[in-house]
Amino acid sequence: MTPTVQEAQRLASWQEKPCPWWCDANHTDNDAPEDRGCFSTYRSTPLPLEDPVKVVAPSGEQWALDEVRSGIERKSPGALPILTIGHGDIDSFAMPLDDAQAFIDNIQAQIDAARAGMAVA
Repeated sequence: MTPTVQEAQRLASWQEKPCPWWCDANHTDNDAPEDRGCFSTYRSTPLPLEDPVKVVAPSGEQWALDEVRSGIERKSPGALPILTIGHGDIDSFAMPLDDAQAFIDNIQAQIDAARAGMAVA
């Protein structure tokens, strides 16, 4: 979602320009230098072929589908954004955007090959 003019004008004292539209950080004047990066909301994709996982909910522990998540990060103002892919609460890795695009292209090629093989069978 693209920010409104009013949202774009609310800059922390250390910011030289607004954050990218995807940034969900709530920057303040008091941000330490290591906390001045940007991050997006993670997008999650369920993994129905994996074993369910326990999650903590307000009503107690529950079982849920496992998932893989992705998000955008920029470690500091002016740095290039990267794509972060994660699984579970701890496992994650990051890629420059060009590498992330190559990864997506490889996955798409595998999906296309699998679907083409299904049509032949």
